[in-house]
Amino acid sequence: MTTQYNPFTDDLAVVCCHFNPMHYRSRLRNYRQFTAAMAASGVRLLTVELAFGDDSWELDGGDDVVQIRTTDVMWQKECLLNRGIRQLIGEGYEKIAWVDADVWFHDPAWPVRASAALDEHRLIQLFESVHRQQPVGPPEVKRGSAARFCRNRRIDTDDSTPGYGWAARAEVLAEVPLYDAMIVGGGDAAIFLASCSGVRSWRPTLGRQHWFRSMNMACRRRYVAWAARWGAAIGGRIGYLAQHASTFYHGSRKNRLFHQRWSLVAGLDPYRDLARCPEGCWRWARDDVSMRQDVCRYFRDRKEDEEEARPLNCRR
Repeated sequence: MTTQYNPFTDDLAVVCCHFNPMHYRSRLRNYRQFTAAMAASGVRLLTVELAFGDDSWELDGGDDVVQIRTTDVMWQKECLLNRGIRQLIGEGYEKIAWVDADVWFHDPAWPVRASAALDEHRLIQLFESVHRQQPVGPPEVKRGSAARFCRNRRIDTDDSTPGYGWAARAEVLAEVPLYDAMIVGGGDAAIFLASCSGVRSWRPTLGRQHWFRSMNMACRRRYVAWAARWGAAIGGRIGYLAQHASTFYHGSRKNRLFHQRWSLVAGLDPYRDLARCPEGCWRWARDDVSMRQDVCRYFRDRKEDEEEARPLNCRR
């Protein structure tokens, strides 16, 4: 990952985000490895960093790092990605990838291949399999959700991964921004599932999702309305790159509480409980102390440095 690769593609750029309310060392270490891999591919990378309250910035500023602040600790990933996507669209990029900042792609020429794939498809996942790094032993290998879907036109949410890295045409993202109301995470699954909304089994599959079942009716209506627009913009034209990806380790996956976390926001009404900051991030619109503390505690309980619990500071 140290050799500079110049793919000679200027129509595709990458956006990632960095927010680290618990100041985990692993997040910053992984980000630096990630940016080195992006540099080796020669692709334009824009990072949107979010700091909470008066916390110090963790990244060096510059033309390729947008730094914004908010007060309330919650999952802001898709808000930050949308902020970066808007900037890249304004700069004239025709194709935009959004990638988790703990991933590297094995083929350094992937930007060229992604750009070519988006001439045919409207949305692509940037790999067909991912190797999840473990603290000891060999990596865990998982299929990409798009690869499984494209091979058999079946929505597989149980034995595949919907996250890590996607790319779409700019006109899609300009028309329908990423869904950003998943304030304890899970946006990747919500976005992938919406991309398959034209498939006959979509409604039953949606009804089986833990995150959807946990939503009250207001949250469900908000998501389904967005999914209809996103699915129409994609039009079933989904693809993937035939390459492998790897992730950098940042704590045990059991601490992500992928199923249990939805109970923290079971009573969330996004129209009542959330409001936009000037920069486009979420803040709490009403003072529900219990929900605010539960969401904040979720970040501490992820233990991404494999450490014991840290002090909570939920409003900065």
